[in-house]
Amino acid sequence: MSYLFASPRTVGRGAIFALALVLCGNPLAQTFVLDPGFGSNGVATYEWPISNGYQWDAVDAWATQLPDGKWAVATQLRAGSDQVAAVNWFEANGQITPASPGAGPYTPFTRSVWSLAGLVLSTDNALSLGTSYSVSSSDIDFMIRRSLSDGSAGYNACNGTFVQQVFFDLAPPSAMNDVMGALTQDSFGRQVMVGTLSTAGGETRIGVARIQPQCGLDSSLNGNGKQVIDPNPYTIFPPARRARANVVTHDPFGRILIGGGVTFGLNNTDDGACIVVRLLGDGQRDPSFGNNGVAYINSFTDTPGNIRCDVRGLARQNDGRIIVNMDWTLTTPQGTSRREYVQRLTDQGTYDPNWLNPCCTVGFSNVEVRAGGTAVLEGDGVALITHSSLTIQAGVDDAHASLFPLRLSDGAFASGFINTGQLPLGQDSVSYHRIVIESPDLFLVVATSGPDLLNHRRAHLLRYRRASTIPVADPIFKSGFEP
Repeated sequence: MSYLFASPRTVGRGAIFALALVLCGNPLAQTFVLDPGFGSNGVATYEWPISNGYQWDAVDAWATQLPDGKWAVATQLRAGSDQVAAVNWFEANGQITPASPGAGPYTPFTRSVWSLAGLVLSTDNALSLGTSYSVSSSDIDFMIRRSLSDGSAGYNACNGTFVQQVFFDLAPPSAMNDVMGALTQDSFGRQVMVGTLSTAGGETRIGVARIQPQCGLDSSLNGNGKQVIDPNPYTIFPPARRARANVVTHDPFGRILIGGGVTFGLNNTDDGACIVVRLLGDGQRDPSFGNNGVAYINSFTDTPGNIRCDVRGLARQNDGRIIVNMDWTLTTPQGTSRREYVQRLTDQGTYDPNWLNPCCTVGFSNVEVRAGGTAVLEGDGVALITHSSLTIQAGVDDAHASLFPLRLSDGAFASGFINTGQLPLGQDSVSYHRIVIESPDLFLVVATSGPDLLNHRRAHLLRYRRASTIPVADPIFKSGFEP
């Protein structure tokens, strides 16, 4: 232990601060730290009073900030045997927003859904939930559900309570399952949804739909607001294909970026690739990107074997390069596991030669990894990556989550940016889902946790703040703080 002695007559403000650092540890050792003014030590928590949650790799969560600074959080949970979208609110300081009695403002609620795919705030400040809705036992459609931003009823901007249903139904009566995978809102206020569409014979395609801010399908996308994408690099004798869409974002030019995967064949042993699709503003494939608008990522040279790959996170840099966070299922004679892989594509959809170390997590056959959120802090030259993992050991399964900073210059680990060894949510089972950039000095990680890996029922926001912006305690100032 180190000690610092100074005369009380000669000590200055800097010495007092130095004394605090020696005795308590230096909070400025990292560029970003958990915000002590948010929630409890930087963590906001809401626990859903349900008897069952969800397993660590199936639960999902999103967050969006309201104009008054509050945060709305939507979590996909299982309540008993029912799959639900669960929405709660936090104050700007991370405390739970007090609920009104009954179903009034800010009362947490659940909605039965087939699946939950996103949460955004519309241009008229309404909450928009992207869901899949089971119309019947053989028909699932995309569905946007809107409410007032506080969750209460009365939203009437679209001739009453807003429910926008979108269906593709490529081959009725059997192929009618259209499952939404992701939702975003572009700079024009248009909401873009993507998902996986069933076709005849067991194949799947990617569906894209866009609605106008004032409701209704946007006809400027493919003439009818809908587009079907078939990722197929084969020019002759193409195999059967199963395509998936998991994440969607956009760029300043109105182009749509979709991350997902494709398997070439209908068997579990067939190989595949991760894919990034770029569409022009009118919904057509961008011919300047990848192979006719699709970049195929299948260069897993360090892990031979059967591969099923899925992109989970996308982040576009200002220069057009794209950070891609993905996981793949690997089958070898030694067993089956999932790994994480982070790659960067150029603006033309090719591998970026400056990204020198694309492989983040390579474990053994007892490691399951699910890639998560991805974001870029341009001013710091850093990409933020999350993933969750499960290590299966003899009688003990350990699920945990990690947040990694990577240098934009070369993809190497950005040492000293955050404390990656910290466990903000303790030893419980934890999953990290998304990263939200609040400002150049603030970002949040949307997470879930539970007492065990099969029962996630807590929704969290972890808020990180630039350490240099945190007020420093100083007893010389009457207020006790020096900005």
